[in-house]
Amino acid sequence: MLGIERIKKIQEINRENPEWVNDGLYKLLLKEDTLMVAYEMMKSKTGNMTSGVTGETLDGFSKLNIKSTIEQLSNESFQFSPAKRSMIPKANGKTRPLGIAPPREKIVQFGIKMILEAIYEPNFSDDSHGFRPNRGCHTALRQIRNTWSGTSWIVEGDIKSFFDEIDHNVLIKILRKKIKDERFISLIWKTLRAGYSLNGTFHKTMMGTPQGSIVSPMLANIYLSEFDQKVEEWKNKYAKGASSKAPPSKEYVRNKNILFKARKAIKEGNFKLKSRAEHVETIRECKKLQVDIPARAGGWHRIRYIRYADDWMISIIGDKALAEEMKAQASIFLKQELKLSLSLEKTHIRHAGTETAKFLGTSIKMSKGRLRKGILKGTPSIRRSGVGKPVLKVPIKSVLESLAENGFCCRDKYEPKHRTEWQNMEDWEIVNRYNAVFRGIYNYYCFAANKYEMDRVMYILHHSCAKTLCAKHNMGSLPKLFRKYGRNLVCKRIGKNGITKTVEFFIPENMKVTPDQFLCGEEKTLDDIYTTYHMKLTKSKLGLDCVICGSSNKVEMHHVKHVRKLGEKVKGFTKLMALINRKQIPACQLCHNKIHRGAYDGISLGQLADKSGACA
Repeated sequence: MLGIERIKKIQEINRENPEWVNDGLYKLLLKEDTLMVAYEMMKSKTGNMTSGVTGETLDGFSKLNIKSTIEQLSNESFQFSPAKRSMIPKANGKTRPLGIAPPREKIVQFGIKMILEAIYEPNFSDDSHGFRPNRGCHTALRQIRNTWSGTSWIVEGDIKSFFDEIDHNVLIKILRKKIKDERFISLIWKTLRAGYSLNGTFHKTMMGTPQGSIVSPMLANIYLSEFDQKVEEWKNKYAKGASSKAPPSKEYVRNKNILFKARKAIKEGNFKLKSRAEHVETIRECKKLQVDIPARAGGWHRIRYIRYADDWMISIIGDKALAEEMKAQASIFLKQELKLSLSLEKTHIRHAGTETAKFLGTSIKMSKGRLRKGILKGTPSIRRSGVGKPVLKVPIKSVLESLAENGFCCRDKYEPKHRTEWQNMEDWEIVNRYNAVFRGIYNYYCFAANKYEMDRVMYILHHSCAKTLCAKHNMGSLPKLFRKYGRNLVCKRIGKNGITKTVEFFIPENMKVTPDQFLCGEEKTLDDIYTTYHMKLTKSKLGLDCVICGSSNKVEMHHVKHVRKLGEKVKGFTKLMALINRKQIPACQLCHNKIHRGAYDGISLGQLADKSGACA
C-alpha cells in the first residue's frame, strides 16, 4: 500500500473513532511516495529557494536525495539542522523570530505534518480556524457574524509569546495520548530541539516551536486543542436555562399584554372602561416603552467561543460576573495545564453593546438595533430590529496608520504622498503595486458594515499613485497627470507576443455594504486533499529524463525563485521557463551546470529534447 493511501486510511479511522491510538507511523516516512508528495506540495512555495544554515536550497533536488533521506530515517541517523533565525518587525514595535530551515529538511517536516493532520484534523474543534484546511480569517469572522447574536460580554484573549512558550514535555504528553510510536515521537523531539542560529551563534531550544517551520502550526493547534476541549466543557457547565432562546422579560410581556388589550378594545369597539382616546394614548405610551424595555429576562446563560492560532474570544450571554469567571478560569487552565500565560495588555473584558472588541484586525460590537417606521395592518407602527446582532467594521484609524507607516500618506492629516522607491518602475508596474495594496484591504474588509469609509483609503492610494507617476515624469501638477492618464490612471503594457494591454487603478463600482460577503472559497473535504496528493504524485517530474538533452543519467531538478515578478525582468534561461510557466524542470547534472554557467541563455523552446514533459 502506498504511503499516502495508508495516511488516508489513518484519517478515516480517527474520524470514526476519536479515541483511536495510532501506531506504525514512522514507517510511513520511509515510503518514497510520501516524501515525493511532500516535495511536490512545497516545491513552489515562497522561501524554498532561501537557504538555511547548510547553504542548500531545493535547486538540484532529485530522487537520490529522497533515497538518501529514507536511508537516514531508516537507521535513525537523520538530524534536523538549526534554523537560521531572523527577526521580523511587529505592528507594536516589537519583533517576531522567524526560523528558516534548510528546504530539504522541510520535506521531512511536511511528511510529519501530513501524518499529524490525518490523526488530529478530523477531531479538531469547529471553533478553531487558524492554519487549517478550508479555514481562515473569514471563516472565523463569518462564524461570529452568524452565531454570536445576543452577546452581552466578550472576553478577548491573547496568549503571551505563545509559539516561544510551548512546553515540550507537555506537548509530547499530549501527542502520546493518540500516538503509540516512539520512533515518530523521537523524530518530533528532534524537530523541537534542533535549535537555531542567530548571527552565526548556535542557541539551544528548550521550549517553543520554531516559527517558520512547516510542522509548527500543526503542533500549535494540537497543543491548544486541549484548551478548545476545556472551553467546550465550560459551555455545558455554565449554561443556564433549558430553552433554546432566552425567555422574554416580565416587563416586556406585561407591556405587550397591555398593548394587545388596548388594540383589541379599539378593534371591537369596547369603550366601557376607557374611551377610544384613552386607549389610543395607552397604545402610544406602550410603543414608546417597548423600544426601551429589555426584551429578554436575565438568568439565561450561554457561552460561545472562537480561536485563530493564539488569539481567541469567548462570547457571554449573561452577566459580567460570568465573563470575569471565564477569564479567570482560562488563565488558570492555561497556566496549570499548558504552562502558558495570558498577555495582560491584550486580554480584556468588553461590554458587547458599548465597547469594541478587536479580532483578526476587525472591530466587533453588538448592534443596539434601529427603529423602523412602517404600517402594520393599516396602523402606523415603530419596530425595533437588529438588536444584539454582531456588527463587524473596518478599524479605519488603524488602516490609515498602517498606510502612513508604509509611506503612502502623512501621519498627521493622512494626506497622500508619493513613494520614491516605486517611481523608477514602469508606469503599469506602479499602478499594479497600488492595486495590490488597495485590493488586499478592500477584499479583506468586503463584509464590513462601514465599507463606505474605505473611500478615504481609496482616495489616499489613488492620489499617492498619481503623485508617484507625477514625480516620475516631472509633471508640475496632478491635473496635468489626470488629463494624460484619466481619472483611473490608465497605463499601457506590452504583453506576450507584442500584444498591448491596459492597466488601470482599481475603483469599485460602489461601496455598498454587504455584511454577508465573506471570501471563504469553495468547501473542500479531507478526501479532496488526498485527491490532490495523488494528482501531485502522478504528475511529478522527479526521475524524468533531462528536458534539454534527453539523458536519464543523474537527473535533478533545476529550481528558480520565480519566473515572473512585478518590477523585475526575467533574464537568461529563466526566460524559457517563464515561457512554459514552470519554476522547476528536470535536467541532468551536465546540463544543470551549463544552465548556471549561462551556456543555455537564449535557447528556444524548439531546442528542448522534451517539450511536452516540461510543460505538462
